[in-house]
Amino acid sequence: MLKSLVLLAGSASTGLATLLTYDWDITWVNAAPDGFSRPVIGINNQWPNPTIEGTVGDIVVINVNNKLGNESTSIHWHGIHQINTNHQDGPAGVTQCPIPPGSTFTYKFLLDQAGTYWYHSHTGTQYPDGLRGALIVHDLMPHYQYDEEYVVSVSDWYHDEVPTLLPIMLSAANTLERPPLPKAGLINDGAGSSLKFEAGKKYRLRIINMSAFTGAIVFFEDHDFTVIEIDGVNVVGAQASQIFLSPAQRYSIIVEAKADATKNYAFSAVFDQNPNFHAPVVPWLINATGTLEYDSSFPSPAPVTTDVIAPLDDFTLKPYTNPGYGAPGETIQMDFTLGKDAAGIPRAFVNGKTYVHQKVPTLYTVLSVGDDATNPVVYGEVNPFVIEGGEKIVEIVVNNLHFANHPFHLHGHHFQVCSRPAGNTGPSDGSGVECAEDAMMRDVILINTNSSAVIRFKTDNPGVWLFHCHIEWHVPMGLVATIIENPDEIQKTISIPEQHFKNCIDGCLPYKGNAGGNTNNHTDLSEANNAPPATETGAVFDSKTCHPNEGPSSTYPSSTVAYPSGSAVSSAEWTTSTLYSTTTYTVTSCAATVTNCPAHGYVTTEVVPYTTTVCPVTAKEAVPTYSAVTYDYSAAETAAYTNVLPHSDFWPAPTTTPVVYGTGKAYPTTTGYPVTAAAGKAVSSFGAAAFAAVLAAAALL
Repeated sequence: MLKSLVLLAGSASTGLATLLTYDWDITWVNAAPDGFSRPVIGINNQWPNPTIEGTVGDIVVINVNNKLGNESTSIHWHGIHQINTNHQDGPAGVTQCPIPPGSTFTYKFLLDQAGTYWYHSHTGTQYPDGLRGALIVHDLMPHYQYDEEYVVSVSDWYHDEVPTLLPIMLSAANTLERPPLPKAGLINDGAGSSLKFEAGKKYRLRIINMSAFTGAIVFFEDHDFTVIEIDGVNVVGAQASQIFLSPAQRYSIIVEAKADATKNYAFSAVFDQNPNFHAPVVPWLINATGTLEYDSSFPSPAPVTTDVIAPLDDFTLKPYTNPGYGAPGETIQMDFTLGKDAAGIPRAFVNGKTYVHQKVPTLYTVLSVGDDATNPVVYGEVNPFVIEGGEKIVEIVVNNLHFANHPFHLHGHHFQVCSRPAGNTGPSDGSGVECAEDAMMRDVILINTNSSAVIRFKTDNPGVWLFHCHIEWHVPMGLVATIIENPDEIQKTISIPEQHFKNCIDGCLPYKGNAGGNTNNHTDLSEANNAPPATETGAVFDSKTCHPNEGPSSTYPSSTVAYPSGSAVSSAEWTTSTLYSTTTYTVTSCAATVTNCPAHGYVTTEVVPYTTTVCPVTAKEAVPTYSAVTYDYSAAETAAYTNVLPHSDFWPAPTTTPVVYGTGKAYPTTTGYPVTAAAGKAVSSFGAAAFAAVLAAAALL
């Protein structure tokens, strides 16, 4: 069977399941998929990126090492339900902190359901720059027989990088509120792709739309096909000659090879830039052509063209196994549209509110606010919908008040589509909608212009799940809502690995408390992000803000510069002084459950010769946060000292409390922050002998 290349670091059997382990360095590479060379985000210095391929029941482990140098990242495993592993879902600011440059993150999850899935960055609109790939889960007992299979990705493509395009889109000059328009369309990350066909065989084509903006209409020259799966849901076979895939949708189709082919045949992906492809107002300007190759000696086929755009209506597809959901126990209504904020900036609105990215990931807030987890206020402006109680059927009535179609994806679930009227039929309140037992199921639904959809899902997977438009450019505009499903069960079943918290620490982000990091008064959101950022640069990591005293400014890449593999900022350029300073407190008692004492994310425990245990904290860290820990100032070393370093919100103001000197690594795994040359001279007031003793002790770290 023909399969995509899998870069597998290793595999091991775990009973009936196989443990699939991957080691991924996320790196910049140069590529020219349409003839235009540009930096793209690859894996292990290669692009296109590898396909993950396993069998239902397998466990996948991906060790991610962010070597981009100038951007954070995270990876969402699109369509994987993450049963009891909500913290592995991947959206930054939702189920994890972003992975800063130089940091690592291990994803581990179960391949819970067979089907066609994919992975992509879920940080700062990053995946249009290339960080995406296929994720295929084979069935133990396929419901439809075929001989061989291919993975076929279709995607729009940009010549400019995301940090260049975002500020243009999110500016008052963008009066039409229009996303950036792509320059090209790709098949399997190239200008075309050749699929070898043999007479008489049946081929499964797993087609994935990885576009950031455009839908794709896919059809084949003189070959009809049978649809057998959509978005990981097996369906009753349906005949078709064209299919439409919105961004993030997937189809498996069976194409039967001709018995007497005397030529090679073309297949086409036509990329749709229309607000509503049913009533096109924009010509079909972007397309890509592939080949069904029966014989390499035959001439290459001419591109397929058609004046008829009439794809299969996916609403008619029926799941192979009916879920039997029944009547809803709760209904949520979401009305969305696009418009402008008070400053004239294009924004998206759900029930009148724009999603605003928060400091503390929403899942981490659930886990750290106790009984307040049922109060949507504590999550800030993330359009939160809290669903309490055990398993039930939840209905979401989604009203599209905009003039364009929008594809909406629900993390963590498949859903039934009970209703999806044609465009320009107006909003709905859901009343009178009957859901057929065999209603179509998938995880991305295209909602028609000025219309609605009614979907239902079962709350059998406690977690924090995004529901958002998968036109990727609409995410930073705010077309996102958050489903907080059964927070009591989340607190009982989810435990965050310390390594995950370390990414918050490395990125100078809090990881406890409400949306703004307040661990005392959970309804006080004065420190939360209450409005979108003034400037938007995508996933670019603001090193100077996070580490204001590290390295010369020239080592911090600008927002519009990407560093291809081999020319990224080198580790030598990050070399700084080995002198560090931090305010310290003496811990008189430490609960056994407190790891490294309460380090808040900016410094870790230092070796201090005159105290037994030291837990550095910032002025922002209130003592009551750790009820089992008490603090007092060290009685030793009371010499006055004024911290001469610049200060920011991340660091305490100048103080006369004891200062400890030690050694540590430079960015990005710093154990403190470097002392400037001027501050280094202040060491003499500390005493040369004492300072030497501190350095000797610190060398043991």
